[in-house]
Amino acid sequence: GTNIYFGAMLQGATDQAAKAGMKLQTYSTSQSGTVVGVEAAKNNADHINRCVEDGAAGILVSIAPDEPGAITPFMQNAVAAAQAAGVVVLALDSPIGTFVNSTIKTNNTAAGYAVGRYSYLSHPGDELDGQVAVLFCPIAYDQNIFDRIVGFVSGYDLNVQYSDYGEEGTTDALDEDHRVVNYYTDPDLVAAREYQCSVAESAERGMIDILDNVKNGTSSMPSLVYATNEVGAFGALAALQKRGLEDKIRIATIDGSCYGVEAVRDGLFSVEAIQRPEKMGELGIVEISDWLTYEINPNDVDSGFDLAVTKQVDGALGNTMEEASNSCFGELPNNNTGSNNASDASASATSNAFAFTNQKIGGLLVLATIAASSVWFVL
Repeated sequence: GTNIYFGAMLQGATDQAAKAGMKLQTYSTSQSGTVVGVEAAKNNADHINRCVEDGAAGILVSIAPDEPGAITPFMQNAVAAAQAAGVVVLALDSPIGTFVNSTIKTNNTAAGYAVGRYSYLSHPGDELDGQVAVLFCPIAYDQNIFDRIVGFVSGYDLNVQYSDYGEEGTTDALDEDHRVVNYYTDPDLVAAREYQCSVAESAERGMIDILDNVKNGTSSMPSLVYATNEVGAFGALAALQKRGLEDKIRIATIDGSCYGVEAVRDGLFSVEAIQRPEKMGELGIVEISDWLTYEINPNDVDSGFDLAVTKQVDGALGNTMEEASNSCFGELPNNNTGSNNASDASASATSNAFAFTNQKIGGLLVLATIAASSVWFVL
């Protein structure tokens, strides 16, 4: 009942819990994706409170923050109550605030930098040299997305100005935390569009708008589009295919499902950073186990990433395709080993990916260890 990213996270926790002799139980805020925002936040808080009432010793929380209000203040109050009861609370994947004991996630700045550096060093060097477009999820409530942008523009040597958390003079009506990126301070970044993080069609519309501006002469043609998650990358791909530009504009992104790695292998994406959700779940169990057994306070942990690339480039990170295929999360619907026909590969990848991206809904993931033998996982 959950998407493949959280499914991989659950699998990692399940396997590690079995090694530690723990029993696992799962819960979900919403199976349909229709419970969002404040309603989801209240459900999330109720789940945490229930875990505490049932004697949990530790809780792992992971939220896809697509909706404002999904995290605070209900989450903060529930976490504070859990901690007051002696329960340790860890965040997986999404940094929901300093009020949790620790966070286990991808270093998104480093992943963004690796994608940007590879993209910069592998560009074809033609007349479009260095021209970039960015498709980005809203950054007001998502530190991960902001970090991916900061990392990418640094890796690509773009002089893009940004500010974070309430610096003087940085105000934005849509950004209550004053997390702001000025995409147009470098002439090589020719366009930027926001899209709904879990909706590929939203990114497709953003990419179409960029291409329309190129057509009417108000923007330069980019040679690369960077999408801040895989959903956005497949949306961009759909737009480029409709305009017959998939062979002229490269796509770079971060996420790392096996659909995305397949797209890199087939030449539809040029590079994709691969997150390790299974590792996050595993490390979450390890941190709680160490706390219970040795009273070692949980620490923030970098779960690492890999990099799927179309070719190896000097001076840039890049795993082999075999390594990337082994580290991606989720299983492809068949044993497709690639197609020599570019249009067939494009159609297959896009069809499969849209099925995947339709599952990319916001949700809550909570794990709790009861005594040292039982584990609760709330999705």
